[in-house]
Amino acid sequence: YIDDIDFDSPGVSGYGFGIDLGASYNFLGCINVSAAILDLGFISWTKSSTTIATTDSEHNYGDFTNFDPDNYETYGDVFDLDLIQFQTEEKTKSRSTSLRSTLNLGAEYTLLNNKLGFGLLSSTQFTQPKAYSELTLSANYRPRNWFGATLSYSFLHSDFETLGIGLKLGPVFIGSDYLMTKSAGD
Repeated sequence: YIDDIDFDSPGVSGYGFGIDLGASYNFLGCINVSAAILDLGFISWTKSSTTIATTDSEHNYGDFTNFDPDNYETYGDVFDLDLIQFQTEEKTKSRSTSLRSTLNLGAEYTLLNNKLGFGLLSSTQFTQPKAYSELTLSANYRPRNWFGATLSYSFLHSDFETLGIGLKLGPVFIGSDYLMTKSAGD
């Protein structure tokens, strides 16, 4: 629980610009390839909307190893800003930041008059200090225009423990791209 930080009322904190670019191509009637770059752009923040928070203190959280969330009142202030010497200061000038752009490269091979498809998607998000990449395999079943099902498996950062599933029924699509297949305690 934190009670020492004041937030200004909602409002416009700056302005920005972003664009998404993409293309797809089908060749041989059964191979679709695509490429897209998303979130190319920037945000320019006003000086009044930027606050820097710093601390020079080192902290030992050993007192909280047996923390009981149902009885937290007995521990006093769990996050005491004065204790860790947390200080805030207003930024003296406006600043600009780039958006976290994402590069997607995909390919799908289709069979049975486009009713069955197998795909591969490479997705790389450019963040600081390094890029984050994921590789996803998919199997797609589309027997009718109003019905389709997809099963996917992303394996670079999921440690071979996640899969995705999707279902299209008419204009409704329900899906998840990150279902856990292994419990956290295993």
